[in-house]
Amino acid sequence: MIEGKDEIGYVLDFFMPTDRKSFRSKHTSLVQIIGNKTFYLLECVPRLGATFIPGEKIYIGDQKRDKIQYIAGTVFPSSMTRSARLNLLDVCKKIVADNEQKFIKFINIAPPISAQHHSLGMLHGIGPHNLRDILEERAKKPFESYDDFKVRTDINIKPILAERLKREIEGNEIVCLFVTRRTPEER
Repeated sequence: MIEGKDEIGYVLDFFMPTDRKSFRSKHTSLVQIIGNKTFYLLECVPRLGATFIPGEKIYIGDQKRDKIQYIAGTVFPSSMTRSARLNLLDVCKKIVADNEQKFIKFINIAPPISAQHHSLGMLHGIGPHNLRDILEERAKKPFESYDDFKVRTDINIKPILAERLKREIEGNEIVCLFVTRRTPEER
């Protein structure tokens, strides 16, 4: 579901590094964010005097950034701060709400992954019976919105998508539907 370079990031945490042995020690403060297209965890160096609120959308593209001086790089889920972990589900809910058409498109085109398994069946709460109903409704007419999905399937898909996105960002899923894992060489 990767769609190019991130232009917007969602703030997870704004903190002062305490580990004086890492690259972080040369910065007075850092911001951990999630990119809006790749869903990569990024660590950024803020501009002097900038303040941040968890869940806030900020510009991180190639043009002049108001709040971010530069992107220090991607980070492993294990490098997330405690506050970032606590804010992650709420931020994922916001991402799912803000990107309705992107996630509805995924639901409309999600393929089977084997003869016995479908990618939609990998969403927690979508069992065989629900999956059959979703695929039947999708075959009649593509879903247009979360509300349309709820009316036709009686499933509130937003929290299911948010939880799956959170688990993928944390590295807790073997197969990812939304996040592409990067190897250390790609970082």
